[in-house]
Amino acid sequence: MLGVRVVLSRKTDGSVAALEDACAHRKPQLSMGRIVGDQIECGYHGLTFDCSGVCTLAPRLEKPPRGARVRAYPVESRYGLLWVWMGNPALADASTIFTVEHWGDPAWGLN
Repeated sequence: MLGVRVVLSRKTDGSVAALEDACAHRKPQLSMGRIVGDQIECGYHGLTFDCSGVCTLAPRLEKPPRGARVRAYPVESRYGLLWVWMGNPALADASTIFTVEHWGDPAWGLN
């Protein structure tokens, strides 16, 4: 999206997480790894990231490196689409998503 690789995953509560699709170590694609609960495990070295982008597990280390993180993007599910905020996360505002007045109205649709 906008020239940035993003990996999307569905969390156990049904919500969606969006992370930069590049592990903090050597930048392999997280999308080539696997989902473990609400986290994504890199398929290269096994670093595991939570939905906020923080590394929670680094195999063979007692605790993960403090600076190991990937960018997390705010995401909103609306109108059957996922809206990913690519800008400053502090400025993400779901109320700026345009309104589709008849969304969900069975009398409104395509022929």
